[in-house]
Amino acid sequence: MSDEVFLVPVNTAGTIPGIGAAGLRAEELRKAICDATSVVCTSFLGLRLQALVLTGSLAREEATITRKGRTTTLVGDADFLIVVEPNAAHPSEAELRALAGAAERRLSESGISVHVGLGAVSPSYFSKLPARGFTYELKNCGKVVWGSQEILGRIPRYDAAELSQEDAWRTLNHRMIEVLMHIENSVCLGEELAPDLEYAVTKLYLDMATSYLIFAGLYRPTYAARARELRTLAAEAVESSQLPFALEQFSERVSECTERKLTGVGLGVNRSFAFLEEAVGYARKLWDWETGRLFGINRKMTVKSVIAAMGRRQNFTERLRGWASLARRAGWTAASRSWARWARLSVIATPRYLVYGVASQLFWNLPHMLQNQNPSNASFDWRPLRNLLPVVPSAGVQAVDYRSLIDDIVWNYKTFLIGTPA
Repeated sequence: MSDEVFLVPVNTAGTIPGIGAAGLRAEELRKAICDATSVVCTSFLGLRLQALVLTGSLAREEATITRKGRTTTLVGDADFLIVVEPNAAHPSEAELRALAGAAERRLSESGISVHVGLGAVSPSYFSKLPARGFTYELKNCGKVVWGSQEILGRIPRYDAAELSQEDAWRTLNHRMIEVLMHIENSVCLGEELAPDLEYAVTKLYLDMATSYLIFAGLYRPTYAARARELRTLAAEAVESSQLPFALEQFSERVSECTERKLTGVGLGVNRSFAFLEEAVGYARKLWDWETGRLFGINRKMTVKSVIAAMGRRQNFTERLRGWASLARRAGWTAASRSWARWARLSVIATPRYLVYGVASQLFWNLPHMLQNQNPSNASFDWRPLRNLLPVVPSAGVQAVDYRSLIDDIVWNYKTFLIGTPA
């Protein structure tokens, strides 16, 4: 079903009674968003809906809120899980997008600007969740906003020391790619970062802390608790080769970013180029430290060797699943044209690790690239890196500069990695 023919029930339209958006407190905003989403979902899904679960920063009471005039804006997403009754049909992707759009329009008419994210799951989804940071957070901070209040009780109770380190490492890679994504869509104004890029760097700091604490076995389910844990570690730590970097200054940066994220105060003031440069330095040290522990690599290895070392950790089934997922998403016609190239790349690693490896190598060079006023960046030959990507959308382009490589990385990330663990 396409978005164009999907009809939202008429009784979901209109403003929310009693809401004056500009003066909303955080808890009132959260209630308004949950109420609007509940109305839309219950109206369309009816008896198919068992529960609606709020996740993410809004559930943790850590959402960033800005106000301008009579509009209140939630920075980031309001994410929900639609729990569908057993054996009932799940809404399609098009229907989920249309439902989210209906909730957003209802809120917009009341002066609330927000992006709603919806995913559909079965009740059995919760009991099968693996030992990952998201599971731990959902168990401790998720909120059932409509329906069966017992649903979150099905989530296994994992100790922080049991959480997957590889999943934490993936989170670090995702935040690095999101910074590249904002480089793609924005510019650096002299020595000043664009606002969306500054926010992406702020989130990188927060999830560098997330990733490190999972490796340390000390993860906490909220940004504020993670900042406190990191400050405690920094106060107790002595410099050691067992640490990725000195924790004291890193902890200070994480606390600053946490304060800005939670209050919205100070966003837009730390837009100096040095803010990005320092974050890239920390990210590289943390990536090297974590990757060394997971895959046994070191910084003297070539890019291809690093990716191959990561790939050797995966068994045949994991590799097959990764490439099969790529083929499905690319389309079997495209797959038939690319099979020879994919066969060569599959010997190295899965599509996910190839994208991570290419993105990380470009990310380390980001400060130099942005400061270099020569758009061709002639001192760098990006073609060998680009050729490691699963799909090269700009293959016909002869001149490969860092921005075209960013375009290709982001395209591969959005097309093949989002929404699948493969």
